[in-house]
Amino acid sequence: MHAFDMIAFFFIFFLFDDYGFHVIYISEKPGVCPGNNHNTSGVCVGMCFHDGECLNDEKCCSNGCGYQCMPPYKGSCPKPVGAGLCAEMCSGDSSCPNNQKCCSNGCGRQCMAPYTGIYIILIFFLFFLSFFCIYANNGATPEKP
Repeated sequence: MHAFDMIAFFFIFFLFDDYGFHVIYISEKPGVCPGNNHNTSGVCVGMCFHDGECLNDEKCCSNGCGYQCMPPYKGSCPKPVGAGLCAEMCSGDSSCPNNQKCCSNGCGRQCMAPYTGIYIILIFFLFFLSFFCIYANNGATPEKP
């Protein structure tokens, strides 16, 4: 993380109103906002201004007209197979519809469905490994020497 990013991450704004002041922490949470279907628009109100105002892992995202807290979508770009069309069909994940990601196709970039399969495989592997370890020891814990 660069020094500027760290400063921005911990930067504090004081907002004054009739009741005193409020402290708002501005932070950029990890993850990517869901892609907006550009044919629709949400409520045209700024319900949030930055990720720090959103609960848990939610991010402050565009709903097509205003901004609101939304859960980020998971997944990563699939690995390119060969060379695709050498054109920039998207500029970032937010320019892709239906929670797709802007990924390399081997030459240019295009919207693709995110790859999430590795997490399911990893969960099954860890479950099998823990079951095997318990079975191998007949459920007993090792004794201290």
